Amino acid sequence: MENVDRVTDLFCNGEINDIADVIDNVYYSIAKVLKTAADLYVPVCRTNFFKFWCDEDLSALKSAAVDSNKIWKAAGKPKQGPIFAKRQAPKASYRKAIRDKEKLNTTAYTNELHESLMSKDGPSFWKCWRSKFETRAIYNEVGGCVKNISIANNFANYFSELYAPNSIERAAALREEYLSMRSDYFGFPISDDYVFTTELVSKIISDIKVGRAADIDGLMGKHLIKAYRILPVILSNFFSFNGIISTHSNCFWLQLHSAYF
Repeated sequence: MENVDRVTDLFCNGEINDIADVIDNVYYSIAKVLKTAADLYVPVCRTNFFKFWCDEDLSALKSAAVDSNKIWKAAGKPKQGPIFAKRQAPKASYRKAIRDKEKLNTTAYTNELHESLMSKDGPSFWKCWRSKFETRAIYNEVGGCVKNISIANNFANYFSELYAPNSIERAAALREEYLSMRSDYFGFPISDDYVFTTELVSKIISDIKVGRAADIDGLMGKHLIKAYRILPVILSNFFSFNGIISTHSNCFWLQLHSAYF
């Protein structure tokens, strides 16, 4: 909040010339905080680590097996007798329950495939199929290169050549023509309907769909959804620049448009 307010004051006083750098700095600060907090306090596990069949009944059987095993160890680990029998019975019940639950997992998975086929739901069917039978291929070589930096450079060179202009002089002339046409452009006035409010930002964050891939900075929808409630306030103030849009909308949006477009 303090950084956004300070940036607002500097912008209003004309002490900031390149607003694009300011936007980048604030964005990377927010992204770094969210990513660091998630790395420190959110546990990460492999796919299918948690089993849906681990319910309360199975947990109770496991606890009984652990308790009886502790009593058995405290008694000197006898090989027969009532203490040994009391240890073996909960242990056998717990193992049998695990086998039953694993069979239920296979049955439920088969039923899910069957229902997807019956309803002709192709995406659901193949999503279920890939989760069980397909594994991600690991490529150790791309285009004859094995080092990450070499592969990345090859990709960069390929797309640089692919999207290079046919004529550098003509591209430079078109850029100068574009900049000259936009030198006096201010756009339409921004009304109050376009102001970013905290409620608007909160609603957009709550409507984000989870389960999507992370962006280039490693952020996902859950980073925003699970963040502290002050985040929508910071974002709304940053987007609106505390009223700069209404008082300096033409200048602000012209610099923003020129920086990113």
